[in-house]
Amino acid sequence: MVLPTGELYEDRRASLWTIESSEEIRSLLDEARRQGTRLAGALNHQADREVARVVAVDGQRVVMEVQNFQERPQGRHRLSLDLGGRLLQFEAVEQGQRSDGTKEFRLPRVIFIVERREADRKGCDGRGRGPRVSLHLGDGRVLEGHVVDEGTCGLGLVVPGAVGSGEQEWIRIRFLEGERAGQEIFGEVRHEAIGEQRSGWARIGVRLSEVPSVSFASVERIDQGKARRIASEVETRFRLVKAAVRQSAWALGSRMVGRHIATPEVPVVDFRDSRGEGIRAIVDHVGNPRGAPAVIMPPAWGKTKETLSPLAETILETFRKAGESVVVARYDGIRRKGESFNEPDCLIPGREFTRFTISQALRDIRSTLDYLHSSPTFGARTSILVTFSASAIEGRRAAAMEQDGRIGGWISVVGAPDLQYAMRVLSGGVDYYAGLRRGFRFGEQEVLGTLMDIDLAGLDAIGNELASLEDARRDMAQIRVPITWIHGKYDGWMNLERVQDVLGCGDPRGRRLIEIPTGHQLKTSREALETFKLIASEIGRMALGRSIRGVVPDLDRLERRRAAERRRLPRVPVDLRTLWKDYLVGRDGRLGIELMTASEIYDDLMMKQVEGLQLFPGCRIADLGSGTGALAQFLASRKLWDRMVTIHEVDFVREGLLRSRERLLDPREGAAQLQARAVVADLNVGRARLYVPLKSGAYDRIHAGLLLSYLGGPAEFLAEAQRLLKPGGRLVVSSLRRDADISKIYRDGIAEMSSEKVGRLFGAEIAGGIEDRLRRFLNDGARILDLEERGHFRFWDEDELGAMVCAAGFSSIETERAFGDPPQAVVVAAVRR
Repeated sequence: MVLPTGELYEDRRASLWTIESSEEIRSLLDEARRQGTRLAGALNHQADREVARVVAVDGQRVVMEVQNFQERPQGRHRLSLDLGGRLLQFEAVEQGQRSDGTKEFRLPRVIFIVERREADRKGCDGRGRGPRVSLHLGDGRVLEGHVVDEGTCGLGLVVPGAVGSGEQEWIRIRFLEGERAGQEIFGEVRHEAIGEQRSGWARIGVRLSEVPSVSFASVERIDQGKARRIASEVETRFRLVKAAVRQSAWALGSRMVGRHIATPEVPVVDFRDSRGEGIRAIVDHVGNPRGAPAVIMPPAWGKTKETLSPLAETILETFRKAGESVVVARYDGIRRKGESFNEPDCLIPGREFTRFTISQALRDIRSTLDYLHSSPTFGARTSILVTFSASAIEGRRAAAMEQDGRIGGWISVVGAPDLQYAMRVLSGGVDYYAGLRRGFRFGEQEVLGTLMDIDLAGLDAIGNELASLEDARRDMAQIRVPITWIHGKYDGWMNLERVQDVLGCGDPRGRRLIEIPTGHQLKTSREALETFKLIASEIGRMALGRSIRGVVPDLDRLERRRAAERRRLPRVPVDLRTLWKDYLVGRDGRLGIELMTASEIYDDLMMKQVEGLQLFPGCRIADLGSGTGALAQFLASRKLWDRMVTIHEVDFVREGLLRSRERLLDPREGAAQLQARAVVADLNVGRARLYVPLKSGAYDRIHAGLLLSYLGGPAEFLAEAQRLLKPGGRLVVSSLRRDADISKIYRDGIAEMSSEKVGRLFGAEIAGGIEDRLRRFLNDGARILDLEERGHFRFWDEDELGAMVCAAGFSSIETERAFGDPPQAVVVAAVRR
């Protein structure tokens, strides 16, 4: 059966329901109060979990006793509780402190009910009674009961007495009758309901596994303070490089370092897999490559081998300084984006992944091992596998299959513990694999800006036992080599508890789980370079049997190398006008960037920009790159404007300017008296000798929010801003940070953008399809990040952006971070001399 797009959300509700009735929310929280249920939150800076108990529920307020709570932006805390066997999650927003030490919170607008099952279950017979089983508990007790429902991953059981789900970890289940008589399997008790079917008996839900966890893997945490201290060397190097090239590439944004310097050689090699299909790789080395340890780096989802250049350079520099030889190979996967083999109809930009399968990705790893270990040039004695994100799936299986010593260790960086969960999160809640098992067919779907055939890839993963958590647990139990798993503390895509679960399967010796203070994106930021040093050090430990100190490469040379790798590839044309139109007003022309600008974290960004503008009655503002008028809407909705304030909105997407005009004229917006004028203009002044069509020296303030990164000549644009401003006028610009991470922003946005809020802001008709709109907006945002990665755009940290503004002739430079927790953007305010 084919599942239409409009039904996807109904299917996802098998794994995630929402409660949006205020009356029902009050009732649930009051039940938690009566039961004295403990609510758990995130970890604070001391790695202690925030905990709370409900004291009172009064109208729109919830009063709670709290422990270990830390200050968070807008006082927002994510809490969860187990109530009646259901796992509930919601956001609690602080309203104030009471004299008795308790805190008041706003009544949640929505509560999520998270289903614990990984797959559906079915009843055993018409009476709901299945075979008898015995449960062998960790405390020595043996209970005999029977099955009431079962599925591929779990059982529903009824037993006399209480099991004690909070105390039991893994139990042994023995079937006493039926087709499985005599079979034993392990189970984890997920919930328990006493007296639900008969007095004195308990109904329990059990997740099944062939492999029990030996223990939950402990976490080594790198805290923010330590990260800042060890990052001082990187910050110094950034300052040195910036001073040396300030007037050239760093100030010109997309004009890469080394344009007038000899291009570094890019060592490209070609080899074939067992089917004769070609793989293209970049293989670097230091020292004697013959017999040296090799590092194999498969591409992450939607990425190419060029993305891993900074990590490759860090590994090479680390081994060079340690006086050791190493070979580093990164390749493009077959039937994926890049230079390796693909079907002719998949060479069209945007369709590269439509024939992608995980089993092929696994073959790519093994083919690369074959090449490096059999090549007369390399003849690697051992290989260390380094995977990022979703490539942990094929990496896990490769490490489990290779028992002949070719793989000497595996490092998973911000990795997916299992494919089913990862796809459910990346798709905005759609459980594709559960749907495929039930006979649904999805066809081609977009996942993080990349089009893929869900049916082809999903059925391949299921058929090769690469999809589920149980598949992951089984693989991990077979891995004998050392594993280091690096998890981002703020990674919105990956789940730490699931990582701990799978790492606990098998021999725990030689396994490390390290949490770093980053999100999911790791490419060129300071945090990324520090992580790459850690990876290089772990490679040394696995390959050499001793610790070596990670070393940051020369950043000037790194930029030249990245530029050289990009230049050798054909530049794919990009229709920027269509890209920005879809992003600003939505693919259907109804709702686009407002999904972001209406969020509380964007309010934080806009407030910092407005504070930097230092507006006054009667001032004239040029809002360059105004989009759909977020600045005007912000000023109007918060009464931060005067009827004499004039805003000239300038953008090259006419539809965005029209959307701004519509909203300014809407009586609900309260902005009817705000004076605004729209100007359609291309602000890419550095590429085509254009200029901003506004009068010189006519403006008191210039605002360019999240614009500079997308221009071909940021230095020329800043010169235009100088021309437009009056002497003493203020400029405010902002940019996403290096390695800006949309994972946590998107997850928080889903929680905030309830259908109730969207309906209130944009109308009930639009609210009805909010899940699909959020997914489309996520995909558009992912494409923008991909273009930054390919060199079309560029993001900066505050010191770089501040230096660029200073070099353009501005003074009194002020910088700060904003947009999320941790902040994903920087704001720079300055004065025209």
